[in-house]
Formats: sequence, C-alpha cells, structure tokens
Amino acid sequence: MKTKKHPTSFILSGATVLTLSPALTACGGSSDSEPTKEGAITVQCPISTGGTHLLVTAQGCLGELGNQTHTMSCKRSSLHMLSGDNWTRQEVETQGSSINAAGGVTIQGRAISCI
Repeated sequence: MKTKKHPTSFILSGATVLTLSPALTACGGSSDSEPTKEGAITVQCPISTGGTHLLVTAQGCLGELGNQTHTMSCKRSSLHMLSGDNWTRQEVETQGSSINAAGGVTIQGRAISCI
C-alpha cells in the first residue's frame, strides 16, 4: 500500500494561510491497485491557455497542486477539495475543505478558478 503525504496548509493570495484539519487531509483516494469506485471523479481539470490557471467545474475534476493530486469541485463560488483521487463529487463537497473562490484563489502557487 502506498502512503501519500498531504499538506496541512496552503498559501492563498494575499498571504492568507489556510490550515486544514488532519481529518480533511488524511490519506484518501486510491492506490494504484484499488478499482475506481462508481461515480468517482476521473476527469482532469481544464487548464487555461497559458497553462498555469486551473479551471474547476461543478461536475468536479482532478488537479495537481505541487506534486499531489487533489479532487476538486465547485458549488457556486465555493471550491471544495480533498487530497487524492477516487472521490465522488458528493464526498468532495461533504468531506472536503471548502474555500471561498469568488474571483479565484492561489494555492501552492497555482491560480484556481471555478467555472
């Protein structure tokens, strides 16, 4: 079984630091040997033309932050995210961290917007 290390804090634009509780960053998602669960988000998040801006949809998508995969979705102007993959949209929205992304946010040097 693989062990994934997950960050406990993110630097947002304006030098704000968001700290996630250990419960939200506990190992999650799948290892390479686990089958994908029904309804899991498997689509990569679109990236802007410049290649640096991550665009997150309401249906959910997978995005790289640093060297880690995160499952994300947007509900109105709230960005929801969980570390790892093999999460459903409902799991991301109910168990994940929620960030007000109105106007976009920057996490680990990557701009993210809800579209």
